[in-house]
Amino acid sequence: ILCAIGPQDPGPLVVLLSAAPQDGTYLDEPPDGGPGTAVQVYSSGGAGFCEIEHHAPLETRRSDATVAAVWGPMRERMDVVGRLCRPIA
Repeated sequence: ILCAIGPQDPGPLVVLLSAAPQDGTYLDEPPDGGPGTAVQVYSSGGAGFCEIEHHAPLETRRSDATVAAVWGPMRERMDVVGRLCRPIA
């Protein structure tokens, strides 16, 4: 689970829930030159662009991801994060 929480109150929350093999081969390497991973986060550092990418592994070319967006008071947004982070029984 990866969450982006805006500082405003009320404000935004964007959540990416994904499943992908950790040992898969991911060809798109991050800008800093690190190893390719299933989830990459990029910010242009104030130049007006940011993104969250979810990549499929080369071995299967398949991944599963869900994106949720919420707008509201900080307490409600944090409640959403708490519910999403609970282990599934």
